[in-house]
Amino acid sequence: MAKDKDYKRMIHSARWLKLRREVLTARPLCVRCEAEGRLRSAVEVHHVVPVERALTREAKERLMFDRHNLLQLCNDCHV
Repeated sequence: MAKDKDYKRMIHSARWLKLRREVLTARPLCVRCEAEGRLRSAVEVHHVVPVERALTREAKERLMFDRHNLLQLCNDCHV
């Protein structure tokens, strides 16, 4: 799914960068690797429901900043 202008704006916002840092600090290990018995550092914060699926800017913001929509992943699991 292509990243639209709303997503690009939000992913570079101070609000997102702060939330991303908080999420990675709270759980520094990749959740997928942990589930498979491996220990790898999480370096990415993944949106479970892609932000781009939302139709309005407000709905995109809800998905972007909802902690329940985020997973901490290593780069390999994120790709």
